[in-house]
Amino acid sequence: MIPAHGAQLSVTATSIRIDRSALLTALTGQDSVEVPLAQVTGVRCTPPSLLDVGVVTLEGPGTEVAFAPGQAQAAEDFLAAIEAAQRGEAPAAVAGLDFVALAVETDGDTVSRVDVVKLVDGVEVEAATGLGLGALPGFLGDLPVVAHNAQFHMMALRRAYLAAGLEVPVLPYVCSLVLARGAGVEAEFFADARTAAGLVVDLARKKNHRGSLAEFQHASGYTLGTLSAEHAYPVLRDRSGARSIMQQRTEEPPKKAPRRAPWQSVATPDVIPDANPDADPTGPLFGQHVTLTGDFEPFDKGRLWSAIADLGADVGKNVTKKTTILVAGTWATKTSKEKRAEELIAKGQDIQIWTGDQLIAVLGLDAADDEQPPF
Repeated sequence: MIPAHGAQLSVTATSIRIDRSALLTALTGQDSVEVPLAQVTGVRCTPPSLLDVGVVTLEGPGTEVAFAPGQAQAAEDFLAAIEAAQRGEAPAAVAGLDFVALAVETDGDTVSRVDVVKLVDGVEVEAATGLGLGALPGFLGDLPVVAHNAQFHMMALRRAYLAAGLEVPVLPYVCSLVLARGAGVEAEFFADARTAAGLVVDLARKKNHRGSLAEFQHASGYTLGTLSAEHAYPVLRDRSGARSIMQQRTEEPPKKAPRRAPWQSVATPDVIPDANPDADPTGPLFGQHVTLTGDFEPFDKGRLWSAIADLGADVGKNVTKKTTILVAGTWATKTSKEKRAEELIAKGQDIQIWTGDQLIAVLGLDAADDEQPPF
C-alpha cells in the first residue's frame, strides 16, 4: 500500500484502488474507488512540497489523488507503480506468504458482516464479502489471519460465535496496524480486509521477506495472536524473542515449571517492567495503572507483571493516586493495599478492584499448564 493524503493506494496489473480514510469517506461519501488501468490514458503530477499539498491526476477518468506535504516519495512511488503496471510488470510475489485478511462489521454485540481476502505468495487469489460465520472456517482452511486493529475483530468474532452456539475456530492472527506502526508506516486506525492485506505484503516486500506469515511476524519482533473459545489472546511485542521461539516449537509439549517455595508467589519482584507502547490500544489494560495484592498461585508476581506490562499497562508496587486497577488475589484477611484502595475510592478516586480470576482471563494464562499438584 502507498500512503496518500487521507487514503491508501494500491496498484495491480488491472486496476488502481484508492481506499479512503474514515474522515475522507465521510466527506466524499465513498470509502473506496477502483479505477480500471485500461481507462488511464496518462498521468499528471504536481508533487507535494514540505509546505504544500500535491496532486496526481489520472487522465481519462479524471480521478485526483492528493498527497500531503512531505509525501513526495509516496507520490513518486505511486507514479512508478502505475508505470510498471502499464508496462505489464505485475507486483512481485512473496514466496510462502499465504494468509487470509478479514474485516468484520458489528451491530452491537453481533457480527453483521465478514469480508475476506485470500492471498497466496502475497498475491490475491480469492475474495468474498458478507461471509457468514458458518462459512468462514471453510474459506480460511488452515491459513493464518491478518486483520487491522486485529484485537477488535477477533473479540467480535469470538462473541458472535459463542452467541450463535457455534464452535469458535482456533486462529493464529497478525495485526497489520501493529506491524505498520512498528515499521514507522502511516496507517489509519480502521481499514478493510484488502487494505490490511496490502499493508502486510508491502512491508514484507520492503524487507525482502521470503517465507510464512508467522516467520515474518516473528522477524518483525511480535508474537502471533490467537483466537479460541477461551480468549482472543493479543499480538504482543516480543523484546527477547523467547515467546516467538515458543510459538515456533508448538509441536513440543510444554515443560513443567519447577516447584517454588510457598512465599515466592506473593513476593514482590525487584524490577518493574516497562509498559509496552505498541500493545493493542483497545485492550482492557492499555494505559491502566495496575497493582497486585495477595496470592495468585500458581503464578508468581514477576510473571504476572510481565504479562500486564506487555498489554500496555503501568505496574505499581503500591496503591497510589495513579492506581486505576487493584487486583486482589487470595489472602486470609483484607490486605493493606485493599484498605488503601478503599480509602482512595471513598475520596472519589476511580479504582477498579478485580479478582485474580479476572486478571488471569484477560492475560490469557492457563493455570493448568503452569503447574500440577505433586501427586
